Amino acid sequence: MKISIVGRRIDITEEIKDWTEKKFAKLDKFFDVSTEATVVIEALKQNKHTKVESTIVWKGVIFRAELSGNDLLGQIDKSVDIIERQIRKNKTRLEKRFHGDVPNNWIGITQSTDYPQAAYNVVKTKKFPVKPMSVDEAVMQMEMLNHEFFMFVNEETSVMNVVYKRKDGDYGLLVPYE
Repeated sequence: MKISIVGRRIDITEEIKDWTEKKFAKLDKFFDVSTEATVVIEALKQNKHTKVESTIVWKGVIFRAELSGNDLLGQIDKSVDIIERQIRKNKTRLEKRFHGDVPNNWIGITQSTDYPQAAYNVVKTKKFPVKPMSVDEAVMQMEMLNHEFFMFVNEETSVMNVVYKRKDGDYGLLVPYE
């Protein structure tokens, strides 16, 4: 697995880099060498805290962990544990989705018993008309509806996009790619 380590407002020392690579090596057994992991380490302004965002994209499936606190190395450890737990929790679903085309190493992995394999329960389906609009219009519409996200057709690209409200109060835009 390839690992990219990015620092925001923090210098990535050799110690941090080595620690991260060592801990993420634990996940190598689940992925092939072409799989990419991104670890973003950000120094937060308050109380010398850091935030660690770990993301692995494998065959279109996103495994992600986000932690913040004042123990950077502990956060890196915990993010690896969270991603491993996500893999174990969803092992059967992933095998079905990819018709058994998962790494050979997954065969010996036992499904975590901490998470019973229940079906996802979709309780409501909404249909609504989508019209082309700008990102600003979509944010305004989302705010008027008092929703956390809003799906729309981007008038510039004619592609379905989603705007959403972030934890920090700003907005995000989801754009599909192939």
